[in-house]
This record gives sequence, C-alpha cells and structure tokens, in this order.
Amino acid sequence: MARTIGDLQADVARLTRDLAFYRGVMGESNNGQVVRVQQLRITRGKAAGEFMLRLVLGRPLRPEDFASGKARVSIEGSMGATATTLDLAQVSDVPGGELTFSYRYVQTLDQPVMLPEGFVPARVTVELNSSRKGANPVRETFLWTVENG
Repeated sequence: MARTIGDLQADVARLTRDLAFYRGVMGESNNGQVVRVQQLRITRGKAAGEFMLRLVLGRPLRPEDFASGKARVSIEGSMGATATTLDLAQVSDVPGGELTFSYRYVQTLDQPVMLPEGFVPARVTVELNSSRKGANPVRETFLWTVENG
C-alpha cells in the first residue's frame, strides 16, 4: 500500500510539472494579447452613406483583469479609381479617430459613420492598443459587409 501511495504521489508531482509547463506555453502563445475583437457588425443608417459600426471586444485573459485602451478604426475602399483609406476622424465626430474602451468581460462600441459620396468601402481594419504594459497591439481586418442590405 505504501508503494502505491508513493507511485500516486510521483504521478501527481509529474502532472503538476506538466500543468505548469503548459500554462507557460499558453501564456507565451498569446503574445501579450489581452483584448480581441469578437465581432464587427455593420448596419445601414437612415441617410445615404450613413452606417453604424458595432464593435464587440472580448474579455482579457483572466476574468479578474480589466482591459482598457484605445481602438483605431479605418475603412479601406475606393473613390473612383483611387484606393482610399479613411480613419474614424474623417467619417465621424470622434476627435483624433480613437475610441476608448475599458471593461472586464465584454464591451460593445457603437459608432455611426458617414461615408463621403462616391466612396465604395471594401474593408474595415480595427487596431486595439491596450494600456497594459507589454501588451502587443491587436490588428484585425474585416470585409465590409452590411447586414441589413
């Protein structure tokens, strides 16, 4: 019986070391990423060229942590035959073109935008810069897809 207990204790010690190793691997694989874009939805507004961007940010690594920082949104497309990129300051009333976020689990940022006449959108790029020291910026690009036509 003592030998069985000793074997089980050795197994527990080995599994504890393995668990610590895998936790370390998972911590390194996120590259300091503490925020992420869970969803981007685009809906048509009431006026021509008006749209609502709904950006849903996901929770940080540990639910007891807060995520805070700035989000930059740019819309890529074309104006006639010219490729054009518009930032949030050019298509909305956001000073500096940055949205502020601060949340524990999830946060939704609704932002109306007004596209200039003749601009044909193709993609939306979202860059999240966390205020946490050592966190890498998160950059994701989405196709411009309007949900309600």
